[in-house]
Amino acid sequence: MRRVDGIVGNVDGDPELAAAIAAHEREGTLERVRLDDTDRKRSRSA
Repeated sequence: MRRVDGIVGNVDGDPELAAAIAAHEREGTLERVRLDDTDRKRSRSA
């Protein structure tokens, strides 16, 4: 299993990324994670 900490890209503007996501969806290997924004670590102090 490969761990991905983040993805930089836009599926609407990157056909290669869109194809990779579609392939994972077909194979059942795409995992989506929803983050709770209230538990987010902020990089700067307010």
